[in-house]
Parts: sequence; C-alpha cells; structure tokens
Amino acid sequence: MSYDLDLFQLPPGANPANVLGDLFDDELSEYQLEHLVAKKEERKEAVTRALTSEDSDLVVFPMDYDTIAASRRISREEARIAYRHVELHEAHDPEGIQIAIYDDFVTVAVPYNHEHREASEMFQDVWKYLQKIERETGYVTYDPQLDCILDLSSDYDTVLSHFIPIADDVPRILAQAAGEKAPWWRFWQEWIQ
Repeated sequence: MSYDLDLFQLPPGANPANVLGDLFDDELSEYQLEHLVAKKEERKEAVTRALTSEDSDLVVFPMDYDTIAASRRISREEARIAYRHVELHEAHDPEGIQIAIYDDFVTVAVPYNHEHREASEMFQDVWKYLQKIERETGYVTYDPQLDCILDLSSDYDTVLSHFIPIADDVPRILAQAAGEKAPWWRFWQEWIQ
C-alpha cells in the first residue's frame, strides 16, 4: 500500500487523470519498441543524476535483464527495451520511498508503513525529490488521491494531512486482512462484521 504521486507533462486544459491513464497505456504499448529513444533515455538519465547526486541514500535498482529475458523467452536486448524504466529506492530502506522513471512520466510511491513521526520526515524527502523532478523535466505533480495538480510551494501540509490518517490506520487494516475467515458454510458471518 502506498501513497502515489505522478509527474508528467500536462497539456493546457487537459484532465490529469486521463493524461496519466494514456501515459500508462502508451508505456505498455511501447514495450513493443524495437529500439530505445535517445532523447527519452537522456531525460531519464538526467533525472536519475539529479536525484542521486545530492542524495546518496537513493540508489538505482539493478534490473536483471538476463533473468527477465529467460523468463519471457526474449533476447537480453528485447528485455532491456521492454524494461527500460529506471527504479530508485532508498538504500537504508528498500521498502521505503520508490521512484520509477519512465519515458514520459515519473511515479513516486510513498509507503504507508511509517510511524506518524517519521511521516513528516519522509515527506520532506519526497517533496525534495518532487521539486528536483519538476525542475529537471518541466513536469507537474499530480496527486491521484486528492485528484489535483499539486503546487509544491503550498500543498505540503494538505498532502501530509491526507497521508497521516491512512498511515495511522494501516496496522488495523493489516490486522483485519490477516484475521481468520469464517468456514465456507458460515459465509454470512463475513457480511455482518
């Protein structure tokens, strides 16, 4: 479970949710590309450099193209093209903040599994990453949970206040999910809980 933020180029007057959906669809269909697009690769490298140069805790997740190729029965080069996005995570916490840099958009996933005190510290890092990505790419930051484009100069408290109650509720959600289910012949008990 994560709080997701997406960065991309938003045409004037366009609906951000629709644009994001189209970008995901395009990314999936572009797995059929026969070669990498140099300009997009350069942008991904520039974003990666901008994020990792000032934060040594962010590291690139190494893609195992040989394993991908073997499992999909494709060549290593086809695997490299199909999985050409760059994934970053925090070295001290691989289950922490994760950033995926695609050809035409970036996603930032913020896990809910942090204590309330840590949430504000974690979001300070997230905000720093969002600002760097916006500067490097000219993208806007879209918050699908709030369904709005964020203004990074003023929306920090709004996002954090939306994140914290959900993060605080995660232990209950996980405990409920781990609970025993009623035997199949008592299916009605699940409905009244």
